[in-house]
Amino acid sequence: MSRLITPSLISSVDFARTCPPNWKVPAYKSLTNMLGRIYEEPSIAIKKGIFYENIIYDILLGKIDVKNRSQEMDEVLRLCQGGDFQHKSKQYVFIDGEEYCLYGKLDVYFPPSEKYPKGHIIDLKTTKKFSKSKYLHIIYCLNTSIPTFDYLVCLWKNPDDEKDYTLKSVNIVPYEMTGDIDIVREALFNKIREVIAFLQKDKVLWELYTKTYSKY
Repeated sequence: MSRLITPSLISSVDFARTCPPNWKVPAYKSLTNMLGRIYEEPSIAIKKGIFYENIIYDILLGKIDVKNRSQEMDEVLRLCQGGDFQHKSKQYVFIDGEEYCLYGKLDVYFPPSEKYPKGHIIDLKTTKKFSKSKYLHIIYCLNTSIPTFDYLVCLWKNPDDEKDYTLKSVNIVPYEMTGDIDIVREALFNKIREVIAFLQKDKVLWELYTKTYSKY
């Protein structure tokens, strides 16, 4: 069976590798739970993010109608209109003789059309603090052969209030896959090698990754 690689796995391993010392224990626990497919009670931020995404999908699919929408919400709806939601993408690749499955769910997927001749991808993010530098998952582009990708990052007005879903701003972080695709692919493969090397150093993590996480 091929080994599973997802954007979430790459992000979690990167955080566990590079986080400050006072975050090492919770980062390791979170990574262990992910690899062991153990349910972890989501934080307020994650709950709000999931709720927000579902509201966007339901409005655009005509399941609900939200009155008195904010200008920010209307902007998100406009940008996502016509897309396919939670679109699954995957491809199988060989790295150093091992087969890997690159898997990712696309929040909003636009197949090639008059509007987007090469297709387009949007990933929905919610956060309390905006940072352009922390968003990048080229797995989505490589899996779909779509070169353009937008992170639609919404800032909460009151991020710590579980019941307040007021948006403060909407920010677009664009990515375009340019240049030699083989170079882009090799950069991803090197990142995957880093992930695998980190997991192999820890017997518990490696066991969970190979015996539980990669069973899909």
